[in-house]
Amino acid sequence: MPYKKITKNTHPIDEIPPDTFAEIGKIVAWWGYLQFQLGAIIREISNLPKDTGRVLTVGPDLSVLCNIIRTFTKSDHWIKDENIRADLEKLAKDVRDKSSDRNDYAHGVFGYGENPNEFVRFLMKQPEHRIKPYAEPLKVDDLKKIANDARGLWIRAQDITERLKSSRKKRH
Repeated sequence: MPYKKITKNTHPIDEIPPDTFAEIGKIVAWWGYLQFQLGAIIREISNLPKDTGRVLTVGPDLSVLCNIIRTFTKSDHWIKDENIRADLEKLAKDVRDKSSDRNDYAHGVFGYGENPNEFVRFLMKQPEHRIKPYAEPLKVDDLKKIANDARGLWIRAQDITERLKSSRKKRH
């Protein structure tokens, strides 16, 4: 796959530019925080103690957490505030729509493309890419945008969590 010679015990990942490596790390980290925050939302909605909530929400993947959240939005039984329900439904949709970004970088295969000085991510989702992987050049600005998109989703999740806590205090 890589075109640059790999020697024993080295790999192109050992030579990834630090700014590129940092942005890939931010993508993965923000998605980790977002996934944890979705669990916090589920705990708040279901009024579970933190320890019990973590037992139930740490481990399931993003699609499972989004499905649980979307189920909670289908009735005012758990969330009385219509605006919070609408924002949660939109957040769950947006997380699902963007979650491939997380997987693409968390489970990505990186190396050198045709140009031995160009660090790339090899794409293999499509059948034709499994035969000959497509090499997508990694650009720091593109990675920053993806990391910031994940951070934006996390900020929205944080905001909704605070609104859920506030609405529960008003009911009691």
